[in-house]
Amino acid sequence: MKKTKKLISVFLSLAVLTGSFCALISAGAADDVAINETTFPDPIWRQVVTEFYDTNSDGVLSADERNVTRMSVAGMILDVFDEEEPITDLKGIEHFTSLTSLNCGGIHLQTLDVSAITGLKTLSCQGNDLKTLNVDYNYNLETLICNANELTSLKVSLNTSLVKLHCYENKIASLDLSNLTRLQDFNCYSNELTSLNLTNCGVLANLHCSFNHLKSLDLSSNNLLTDLTDKMIGSQTVGASASYDSENEVFTVPFTVADASKVSFTNADFFDSTSFTTADYDVLKEGIVYNYNVNAGGSSEDMSVTITPIEKSFFAVDFVSDSEGTTLLKREIVNSGESATSPEVDAPEHRYLASWSEPFDNVTQDVVTYPIWNEGYSVSGKILALSSPSDAIGTGGVVSGATITIGNQTATTAENGTYTTGLIDPGTYTATVSSPYSIDREFTITIGSKDQTNVNVAIVNCDRNKDGYINARDYRPGKDSLTAQEKSNMKAFFAVKNFKYPTLSYS
Repeated sequence: MKKTKKLISVFLSLAVLTGSFCALISAGAADDVAINETTFPDPIWRQVVTEFYDTNSDGVLSADERNVTRMSVAGMILDVFDEEEPITDLKGIEHFTSLTSLNCGGIHLQTLDVSAITGLKTLSCQGNDLKTLNVDYNYNLETLICNANELTSLKVSLNTSLVKLHCYENKIASLDLSNLTRLQDFNCYSNELTSLNLTNCGVLANLHCSFNHLKSLDLSSNNLLTDLTDKMIGSQTVGASASYDSENEVFTVPFTVADASKVSFTNADFFDSTSFTTADYDVLKEGIVYNYNVNAGGSSEDMSVTITPIEKSFFAVDFVSDSEGTTLLKREIVNSGESATSPEVDAPEHRYLASWSEPFDNVTQDVVTYPIWNEGYSVSGKILALSSPSDAIGTGGVVSGATITIGNQTATTAENGTYTTGLIDPGTYTATVSSPYSIDREFTITIGSKDQTNVNVAIVNCDRNKDGYINARDYRPGKDSLTAQEKSNMKAFFAVKNFKYPTLSYS
């Protein structure tokens, strides 16, 4: 009986030991992380993890294999592939919970979540394509470098241990730094920030916040910030709208800042705490500039701000003398969709205004336009009446009120029969001479590089019904008053059939 009890006791002890051992094995297996597409979906990242951390090549990561405190992903990629390969998703990094320093910059990441690695102190993820970054529960994070990404937002309000924050060259529109009382180095250069409150960042010693959209900035609580330059805090741009007072010829931009008394300079004519006013359209177009006193210590400079772009419903049309804009002939401010009126301009010798370089009707943007001059030469002479079919030069008197058309120029003769055309482009033309009583005549003229003078043309000027034939119907006794010369001319051509002018040309 005693022997039986002893055997039972031995078996029970073995069972307990076996159970404990199996439990240990089971617990160890539960801590393993499989290296597969689910746990590490990015194939390049999965291969890097396999090569560097699966030391026994069993396809899983044990707790010991994941007991890593520092990791530089870019360097590991080069070691595995001998060249750069993109990793867009670092999912699986959350299993490396012992990490205190992670460098994953410049590997083309689009999203990153390290919130589960609560012991992380340093994170460098700059130079990626990050659109989202989650560091919510990284309470021990002291250094965050996430510049040169595509972040539109960044939540750091829970990262109260942060000492260094570099988030420059992103698209971040707002930042809550109210809990970052340990922050010493902050760089948010080139973002979309419209406001920045650093009141609680009392130990901040380095600041770079230029190229944002800050209207004002108060650094009176940041006593360690001294000798700031405009390069560190300035070059801010802020949008606004403008109106035009045509009666007083001034432009007004409604605008307010936190403390109007801190505006130390402006290139506008006037700032009254609610708006900027200027009479100079160029100032408006290039942007109204003002400097703002940020209350920083030492010999710190003021923050420069440019109000641009400025929305407006009017535009300037500048008429200038030439393509170089040597002289401003006229500037006209017109409402959108309206047209400007060109000024009178003096033409150079033997040049005429063909057009303006840019249209100025239906104006929807600023316009700079200059005159386009064409080369041209005038034609002058007399229109004479033929006294008979044999008359070649026109001895039948002068013809007033006749028209001569050459190209696009038409001139009318004076009482003495003389005419002078406007400027005509060089070339050969078929000219036409006509009067109310004429048989119209055509001739050829070549315009060269000088004015043509003494271009005299003789016409039959007694065809009063314009039928090309001189007969009794061309004279109405009692109604028509003809001079003796006109009667003589009519008599000489009376009943002449098929009269044709001889060929006439000038060059």
